[in-house]
Amino acid sequence: MHKMASVEDRLVTLLRDNLLPEETEIDLDADVSDWGATSLSILKFYQLLNSAFDIEIPSEEFCEIRTLRGLIERIDSELA
Repeated sequence: MHKMASVEDRLVTLLRDNLLPEETEIDLDADVSDWGATSLSILKFYQLLNSAFDIEIPSEEFCEIRTLRGLIERIDSELA
């Protein structure tokens, strides 16, 4: 699970630096719609995510992922 923790840490850092305020509690199982982010912010985050992890998750698939845990699992499978 070390690899997953690394993906989780990097993802949380991306969120904190680009999308969510520092004081926001991050729940890996919360629905991403609960973030209260604009669609433009989510698009920016999607682009940063693909760049930071050097992956290409199709946008349609990204939009179907409902939780951070799901996103971590998807990134982890892409990096495997």
